[in-house]
Amino acid sequence: SSSFWFSTFSLKNLRVKYGTTGTATLKWDRPVREGDTLTYNVRVYRKRLVFEDSVYGKSNLTVPGLTPDRRYSFKVRARHDSKYGIGKWSDKKYFKTR
Repeated sequence: SSSFWFSTFSLKNLRVKYGTTGTATLKWDRPVREGDTLTYNVRVYRKRLVFEDSVYGKSNLTVPGLTPDRRYSFKVRARHDSKYGIGKWSDKKYFKTR
């Protein structure tokens, strides 16, 4: 079923766009068919979890309040609880703030 496929599915092409100092916009590729009806959970780490949020239907999230010149990582997963369930977390993407 599609829900089983979805639960084993992980988001790809994680990337970071830098804005003002201490701010980073995290981006990922949405699945084409259902991408705009999914909720995306995002977690940012610096050794431990420092930021967590969700966005609906869009494949980017801006994270404020990061310490400049530090190494962070983030991961993201898609979910659609009523239809597909919860997808797997992506691989972590490492980035260094400016």
